Amino acid sequence: MQAKKVILGITVGMVMVGAVAGTVLWFLKTNEPLRQHLLQKLNGTENAEMTQVPTKQQTTAPIETTTLTTTTSEMVYTELPAGFQMTVAERTHVYQRIKMKDKIALPYGEVVTDEWLDTSELGRYQVPIRILYEDKLYETLVAYEVVDDTKPLILNDGSQAMHKIGTEFDIKKYIGYADDYDPKPQVSYVGEVNPNQAGKYPLSVTVTDSSGNASKFSFVLQVVEEKPKYTPSGPTIEFPAFCQKYAGENRVYGIDVSAWQEEIDFEAVKAAGCSFVIMRIASCYDEIREDQYFTRNFEAAKAAGLKVGIYIYTTANTEAELLEQTNWIGEKLGGASLDFPVVFDWEDFGTFQEYEMSIQDLNDLFELFSEEMDRLGYQAMLYSSKNFLVNFWQNPNNRPVWLAHYVGETNYTGEYTMWQQTARGRISGITGDVDFDIWYPDGMNVPEETVSSEASNGSS
Repeated sequence: MQAKKVILGITVGMVMVGAVAGTVLWFLKTNEPLRQHLLQKLNGTENAEMTQVPTKQQTTAPIETTTLTTTTSEMVYTELPAGFQMTVAERTHVYQRIKMKDKIALPYGEVVTDEWLDTSELGRYQVPIRILYEDKLYETLVAYEVVDDTKPLILNDGSQAMHKIGTEFDIKKYIGYADDYDPKPQVSYVGEVNPNQAGKYPLSVTVTDSSGNASKFSFVLQVVEEKPKYTPSGPTIEFPAFCQKYAGENRVYGIDVSAWQEEIDFEAVKAAGCSFVIMRIASCYDEIREDQYFTRNFEAAKAAGLKVGIYIYTTANTEAELLEQTNWIGEKLGGASLDFPVVFDWEDFGTFQEYEMSIQDLNDLFELFSEEMDRLGYQAMLYSSKNFLVNFWQNPNNRPVWLAHYVGETNYTGEYTMWQQTARGRISGITGDVDFDIWYPDGMNVPEETVSSEASNGSS
């Protein structure tokens, strides 16, 4: 009787264990994440599936690491399904603004990581990305390479170069160049120059950046007894005729001035039909030099009922120098109201290499200037010619642009708020030439089909 009880107990127990085991197996089959977790526990690989991977690892140098921020408790798998394929465009140009998800092609699934890549240094890197596929989230490392494969930009090809006889010759004084990444490209030339003998000397020039990219050009240097003085050329235009020629909707007409115009009768300027004036507040070379007519111009223009804006001419090449200038602007204005953004005027491109900046460096300085104007309660505007707006400036935050393009009709197709159309304007109240400008209060973008053929022959 006792043996039967034992046998019966064992039988009942086995049935109960079998039922529980069946229930557990059914539960595991219907709960894949838990099943994987238990398998990892059994195999000692519990950390293989749920990990956080460095967001940037340089694969050819010491690794820089940060981690993705996990904001949910969802499970993340780090082993992609068998046979899963993706195509990655690994090469990325230095300073290119791009996201890894825009460099990946997937036959199925979706890249959900939406972060900008760090492309500020050359090298090969790895970053983690997350892919959503069949309702599961996977994380894996993807490699990319930051390269510099762009030739230096020639800003001044020396075509107008004249060297005064008897003075020391340095080719860097007669040409201008810049590189997107290297602040100090190297220059070499083939040809002979006798600075003590008048004549024409053909030179072949090569500019090479630190990545080995090279730009080549040739020009003829003229050694002369005396360099000719600059004299303005081209026809002048009276302000009423200017307004009539460029009449249209969303257009307001004005001038920009500096100490070059000396004393100005702003009442007469206003009476001539002028609506606004942009005036220089300072010129900054080695030091900040306030425009000697700024205070008078500012007060007189406002008193005459003109809208007023300011610009600063700067050659800053460091953040410290620029911050000194922006702080000075804030102190000088003392909270005074302006009708236009504060204009950043950097235009010494003829021998740009002397400033030992890359193209990116100067673009970064403009962004810093803009941020400082925001802090001071103003806005910033970029002044430049068409050539440099197309080839040099980036303006990623779409700050207002003041275009300088001395042609009948501009063929610049970017967005701009103001157009400086001529430097040979004439208006009552000012003796001599003055710049004429058109302000587009609602912004302006000239469609290509409206461009006059005259534009192709104009200044850039």
